Amino acid sequence: MGEAVRRIDAMIARNRTVAEQEKELNHNRVAFLVAGMVFFAIVPGAIARSLPVSWAVPERIAARMLGLTMWHAGEDMMGKYDPDAWNAIAKREQERAATLSANKQADKQ
Repeated sequence: MGEAVRRIDAMIARNRTVAEQEKELNHNRVAFLVAGMVFFAIVPGAIARSLPVSWAVPERIAARMLGLTMWHAGEDMMGKYDPDAWNAIAKREQERAATLSANKQADKQ
């Protein structure tokens, strides 16, 4: 009888140990998940900013985030940052295009 009681006690202790190990593993999994998320949120930007400016990596990342070409992403960002300045630029560009068109029409005549 004493042997059976010792076996049961050993099983209970072992089950408790397994449960504690499982709990510790779950805590570690969550900790590494959070650490990985923080790491991959910070490091790529730091690397992108440390590369040569001529590679335009941050600009490429911004364009990719917007799902646009770099040109159209730049237009979009300028328009959102300062709408008045962007409208002035767009108006000047339209006037320039109209002037060029008028000059071409005058050259044909």
